[in-house]
Amino acid sequence: MFHLLPNEHLIQNAVEHNMIRNIKSLNDAQLSSDKSPFEHHPEVISQGVPEESNYLHKYRPLIHELESHHHLADRRNSEGVLNEKNELGSGPANEGHSPVTGNVEKEPLPHLLEETLAEVNNLGEDTVLLIICSNRPDYLKKTLSFILQYHPKKSVPVIISQDGDNIEVNQVIEQAEKQFKLQSQVSFQHIHHKADRSIRYENGYFKLADHFKFALNYVFSDRSSSSKEPQTQRVIILEEDLQIAPDFFEYFAATMPLLENDPSLLAVSAWNDNGFKALVQDNQAIYRSDFFPGLGWMMTKRLWEELSAKWPRAYWDDWLREPKQRQNRQILRPEVCRTLHFGIHGVSNAQYSEYLESIRLNEDYVKFTELDLGFLSSESRWDEYYLDHQVRTSKLLNLGQLRILLETTTGSGKGTPSDHVRVTYSTYEEESRASDSYTSLCHYLGCMNNVKAGVPRTAYKGVTTVRKAGYTIHLVPKNFK
Repeated sequence: MFHLLPNEHLIQNAVEHNMIRNIKSLNDAQLSSDKSPFEHHPEVISQGVPEESNYLHKYRPLIHELESHHHLADRRNSEGVLNEKNELGSGPANEGHSPVTGNVEKEPLPHLLEETLAEVNNLGEDTVLLIICSNRPDYLKKTLSFILQYHPKKSVPVIISQDGDNIEVNQVIEQAEKQFKLQSQVSFQHIHHKADRSIRYENGYFKLADHFKFALNYVFSDRSSSSKEPQTQRVIILEEDLQIAPDFFEYFAATMPLLENDPSLLAVSAWNDNGFKALVQDNQAIYRSDFFPGLGWMMTKRLWEELSAKWPRAYWDDWLREPKQRQNRQILRPEVCRTLHFGIHGVSNAQYSEYLESIRLNEDYVKFTELDLGFLSSESRWDEYYLDHQVRTSKLLNLGQLRILLETTTGSGKGTPSDHVRVTYSTYEEESRASDSYTSLCHYLGCMNNVKAGVPRTAYKGVTTVRKAGYTIHLVPKNFK
């Protein structure tokens, strides 16, 4: 058995993600665009030196190291000496991962983000990552491999709540715990949810809801009496079949103050139900939505104290979407997903699987904590930013005109005012087949027409926004003014 030389895992991942090409192309990108590629890097611009030369100077050592190791890795690969190491989260032999020459799936970037991740520690030790799992060890192993790579090390204790006592799941968790303790300064806990034999679970959704209640009660109450860490104030919830993006924790670090300070927010989600590759564009964009998407989300202790006593026996996510629970509060969600749902086997029996296969997971690290997110800080500021300046100022089209626009022209893709158009829908009833119904428009555009508790997926005050062919398209209700 052969082993990769030091840093070769880094090189494999960096090459696969085209880091060298992307860094080197920044200079050319500026020359061919009227918008500087450094406009979102104030730390570069503020130094008052040529942007491209300063940026490349910052990464020149990395470029040289990547190039030299790339050549070495290529030579060793051609000699057939790639290792067969099968530890959790390391080596191309891992299930679901591909060697550097493959293109099936991308492995995490293990070290390139170390310095950046250190800046995410404002999440603190009073923010807990809760992972809900049951009996799918392969899924959990994959999920944990990405968490181990992208965890901020000095904040966000991890708690894995396991339903039952599956031996293979236990082994995956034990292995992950060993690696986590070598790299992190915060705690890692493994707890078990034991099904109450006196309770009859009609189906898996009932057992899952009971598991969620058990785990959240532990995170917010029981844990505080035994842990040296501060009492939990908020929790980020993942399930065992979710892959996280490189900037997953950065995203929550930036949105956490918004959630804490704005009573009109219910939660923050890492998921966009319409986050399909053909319908998203801006990986820095964050929206307020009336629809709760789940699939990697953050809630506060304050919200759990409100919900715990009335937590439902089943279908907890649909229950949370109901007006009685949501109470007109909104959810923050990204345009480009920060989680990817890869599970096929589970409680939901692959519901919406044809949609999930086309979701785009963000691959680039966005430094959300350096962006001005003030436009999200209240419902009124979002209305001004989004409804007033984007939706209401957009050009009104009917479906026929939209078809002609998309099939004969291409927008700039820069989100400029001329790229924004809107189309009015008559009803969002899913059964309606009228040409101007929400369902018909969604079918044409390729987005989800599903409605829960009177709210279309991703919608804000009835407005759904997607990107297509370089245009930003707003679907608005007929009474929108």
